[in-house]
Amino acid sequence: MRIFASLIMLFLATQCVAQTIVFEDPDLTFSIKKPKKWQVFDDGYVVKLSPSVSDSATLYVSLTYFEAPKVYDLFDSFEGDSKETEEKTVRLKKLDVSQEDTSTDDLIKSKYTFRVFGQEFLIRTSAPAPLRPKQRKVFRKIVRSVRIAG
Repeated sequence: MRIFASLIMLFLATQCVAQTIVFEDPDLTFSIKKPKKWQVFDDGYVVKLSPSVSDSATLYVSLTYFEAPKVYDLFDSFEGDSKETEEKTVRLKKLDVSQEDTSTDDLIKSKYTFRVFGQEFLIRTSAPAPLRPKQRKVFRKIVRSVRIAG
């Protein structure tokens, strides 16, 4: 009986675990956890996670990044950049992240921005209104799963 229960727990654990997706760029590598049954859409500029193609316009988490404008270098030399890090790998929980929430009658959107390794990162979430607690939990897990290595 004990072996049977262990096998069931192992099966459930492997079926519920999110898959880590890794993206490599010449300057950095980042990863994000994809919930089971969600799909990845990568057009070379934006990585989007969504439950399905039909939901990808309204229910998604997207991540993109671009080289930070040179204007920052001017300010960095005077103030220092509190968001920049010398660590080789960073997690979103450890970063100074600014968040902006917007909503309409139809959609609830959030935008997270931060700067690391000389890159500006932008994470967006979108879901049909009202945002259910289960959706909020999934979004939170995905956003917190982002890892960046330089």
